[in-house]
Amino acid sequence: MCFKNAGCGRHRDRRAIMDFFDAHCHLQDKRLMAQLEAVLARSSQAGITRYLLGGTDPDDWKRQQELQKNLPARIFMSFGIHPWRAAGLDALAAQKTINALEEALTAHGRDVSAIGETGIDKGPRMTNNSLKMQTLLFERQLAIARTAAKPVVLHVVRAHEEVLAALKNARLSAGGLVHAFASNHDTAKKYMDLGFYLSFGAASGQRSTAALVPHDRVVLESDAPDMLPRGHTTPSGLNEPSSVRLAAQALTTTLNLPEDHILALSTRNIEQLLKSGAAAQAMPQ
Repeated sequence: MCFKNAGCGRHRDRRAIMDFFDAHCHLQDKRLMAQLEAVLARSSQAGITRYLLGGTDPDDWKRQQELQKNLPARIFMSFGIHPWRAAGLDALAAQKTINALEEALTAHGRDVSAIGETGIDKGPRMTNNSLKMQTLLFERQLAIARTAAKPVVLHVVRAHEEVLAALKNARLSAGGLVHAFASNHDTAKKYMDLGFYLSFGAASGQRSTAALVPHDRVVLESDAPDMLPRGHTTPSGLNEPSSVRLAAQALTTTLNLPEDHILALSTRNIEQLLKSGAAAQAMPQ
């Protein structure tokens, strides 16, 4: 299927026929879905044509399914409970949401590429009580990911120590990626030792760490519709998947590689992550 004005015609420029990945975005966000055809067209013009989505809650998972139905070769779904959603749940609601995740995976697991985004957020907007629920639901989702043999998409804010400890206990078979990674090389190495890729956006503060990460562990993301790069504007007023190209541009000096080379290696790494998940699912449990 070709969305109108989504870069599917015969007269696309050189970038439009490229096939690069956005490692983490939320195309299913209602703000983007309201203008999806134009957003996809701009993304295609930038050469970004495939998208690994980050899940947040059951309603979000349904919107992902709508997108994948229309764009089956371009949309890669992740079902999970975002830490911000987890923080607002009581015990009963948390159990219902976990049950919903397990049921969704039972019904649609073949079409789900990853579990997430999940993790722990200790940012200023979170309370100590919310951290308990975040941690509980994070650990439950890790157990689900292990059983399903799927990679995990991580959201980590000021909680690397806690997240790494939980990952070691979980003993995942398919690894995952750390979205919007922003820490030091020692922390990066700990994640990589556990089979994780590190995802970088266009934020300048992440460039120094990216220089120390092996090329086969680097992936690029937009986190659209949020995290609009500073000084960048779009017709939608939102961050869009096309900003993955800005992330590559920001790393050309850091990685000493051409822009399209960086986009290509990121895409290969995302493909490898997804293949490792598929391979893990094929193994006897």
